[in-house]
Amino acid sequence: MAVEEKGLRLIKNTIMGLLWIGMTVQIILGAAWIIGNLPAQGLFPDTAYYLKAAAGGARDEYVGVLYPLLVRILWGIGSLWGIGGEWLLSLLQLGAAALCGFGFLSLCDIGGGFPGWKKILGTSYLVTIPLCVQWHLTILPRSFVGSLTFLLLGVCIRNFLEDQAHGARRICQSAVIWVILTWLDPDAWWLGGILVLFVVIGFLARHRGRKGAKTQGDMTRGKGAKAQGDMARGKGVILLGVLAVVLTAGLVAQGGNRLFREPGCNGRIQRSLGSALVSRFVWPNFGKNYFFWPDEIKEIMTPEEGAAYLADDVGRVFGPLAEKAYGKERANELYWEMALQCFGNRTKEVASAIKEDFLSYLFLPWRVYAQLHGMGLSYSGWNYSKMLEKTPLLSKRYMDYGLLSFQIGFWCVALLAGISVYEKRKGGGRLSLACVVVVILCLGSQSFWYTMSGAGMMDYGNVTAVSLLWFGMIPAALGSFAQRRK
Repeated sequence: MAVEEKGLRLIKNTIMGLLWIGMTVQIILGAAWIIGNLPAQGLFPDTAYYLKAAAGGARDEYVGVLYPLLVRILWGIGSLWGIGGEWLLSLLQLGAAALCGFGFLSLCDIGGGFPGWKKILGTSYLVTIPLCVQWHLTILPRSFVGSLTFLLLGVCIRNFLEDQAHGARRICQSAVIWVILTWLDPDAWWLGGILVLFVVIGFLARHRGRKGAKTQGDMTRGKGAKAQGDMARGKGVILLGVLAVVLTAGLVAQGGNRLFREPGCNGRIQRSLGSALVSRFVWPNFGKNYFFWPDEIKEIMTPEEGAAYLADDVGRVFGPLAEKAYGKERANELYWEMALQCFGNRTKEVASAIKEDFLSYLFLPWRVYAQLHGMGLSYSGWNYSKMLEKTPLLSKRYMDYGLLSFQIGFWCVALLAGISVYEKRKGGGRLSLACVVVVILCLGSQSFWYTMSGAGMMDYGNVTAVSLLWFGMIPAALGSFAQRRK
């Protein structure tokens, strides 16, 4: 038995050592890429909307209130200091990514067995994830949104791992992060709200679990009725307090984004369920289904124009055209009619495209690697081409190494987990079923949201939080195994 334990320990130590070495190689490549690509660049079309709003221009419903304000402040500070605001933005986004990564690993380190230097190494690994690093150097809120969503997930996980005493603090932390996220990206009101809801559920579930232990002793002393009454009143006060915090955060988040907003000012399709469905269900079948469309649509679009639409043209060309011709309300009715018609005519094709995009978002590191080698339709090639512009050879080696080493590392972690289960050891690195559910929910909600809101073109830039979650499993798991060895 002793020989078996020594053998298993040797295997685990070897695998963990190789994982740390592999992570260090990515850190070196990522640091070189960051140095070669500083400062932040406006390489993407959506950057123009944020720069316009930062300069005092109108802001539509797709642009949050906070990022243009940050850009304006940083550009102003840069002009006073004689440096470009892009440098300050780059440092701020990289710094936020590092702080959120360190925060996530610290929140998952419930047993305190993760040495500080390894947390720093794990944080550096998270900052240099190849699917995320280009967004740290881009004038878009994707870096902040991914980092803060990752941190919010860490708060949610910690909430299920620690005792009830810290629950109120976790609710306040999650509420603040939720507000900031929503001000950066309006979509985060829904996506972040799901995680906040799980923080609340975890807190209330644990608080409810105290009832039996507190009242049973009192019942034997004849004080059960009074104790139960006091407990019920206390629980009512706590519930009202939690609801007040969460509702206030939700209202502040939505209210802030509505300030100085002018929907449609940037010439993009209105933000509605109908517009999302026409983008998801109809493209790329505008031309193929042309003769099924309402006459109003045929008046503003020829079959050739419909067939030539790119994915982005749904929001930038078709939507504004329809809304200008018939008004937003009637245009939205037409979107629903077209979406349902196309889904009815091409059910199998539409369902297959949705499944493909959902799986691509869900299993992001594996799918992006396949896409960069010619599989499927996506924006991965476009994003990658922007990454290649300044340091083409380094970018190629960096992306290939990062994605392949993650896949190897993932299965190594799975092997370590299997060995730990076989050994049946208990330690500080607890992982409850609720935490697994939260992680799956985060992955699934992010994947589903962007699958249904896009025009059949998966974009890994939308889900930096998913990239962080997959890659973050490796250092978080190593920290957990380190706790179990204590």
